[in-house]
Amino acid sequence: MPIEQAVYISELVEDWPLGTDPQSAGDDHFRLVKKVTKNTFPNATGAITGTPENLNNLTDGITWRKSDTAVAPSYYSVDNPEVMREEIVQERASIAARTPSLDDVKNIPELLLTWQALQNLFYPVGSQYVNYTDSRSPSEILGFGVWEAVVGTLYGAGDVTDAEGITQNIGIGAQAGNFHVKNEHITPVGYHWEWETGLGGWHDHQGGTGAPGARYGSAIMGSDNDHDYGVSYTSHAEEHTHHNALDVTIGLGTANFMTPGYSAYVWRRTE
Repeated sequence: MPIEQAVYISELVEDWPLGTDPQSAGDDHFRLVKKVTKNTFPNATGAITGTPENLNNLTDGITWRKSDTAVAPSYYSVDNPEVMREEIVQERASIAARTPSLDDVKNIPELLLTWQALQNLFYPVGSQYVNYTDSRSPSEILGFGVWEAVVGTLYGAGDVTDAEGITQNIGIGAQAGNFHVKNEHITPVGYHWEWETGLGGWHDHQGGTGAPGARYGSAIMGSDNDHDYGVSYTSHAEEHTHHNALDVTIGLGTANFMTPGYSAYVWRRTE
């Protein structure tokens, strides 16, 4: 029987050589086996240590789905082999891979991202999450991270100057404030006024009983009207002015107040 013709292992005939073939053809059969083995594994330049299960799992569930149109791309589909049926895919399988660093993501645009890489990309530690309706922690909503609730007005950290030209530094973290003006916020400012009345002619002022000026009336006292007390003017004065003085202290101060705004549930990622 002539030596079979084969290029790859799949083309070898399992029943050949026959027991009746001449021994002189044995070396031809050995050479054929070596040739098809090298043709089938052309890149096997080292030891292949994978177990049959490892090698079988490399392609188990992976299907090349070639597109029938130029618009839709062809792609490899990774499916769960336990629920596959020929052309019908019932469930997509998950793929586990090393989580690339943010430097990997920035330096390799074509990098396939894992879910954990996306978490760190969109919500790195120290970033903020805002929700206007759901008060739950983002760890419940998004399924990852350790979050701390942030309550109060949010400021941009650094130096800031107001409309009056006053500059203040706002540090990182919670900022103390006040909703009401406190005594220590008030800066007292004192004012002193003095003035003279206009010049007036000589005149008397009405006084009372026992006044040194001329009498202008009387006060009757007692149940039987037996006590008559004279009511007189004050002493006579020439032209004169009256001096007046007034001291007033006014408090001027500033304080932090709650301004109109829009509240939301704010969280900061800590881990």
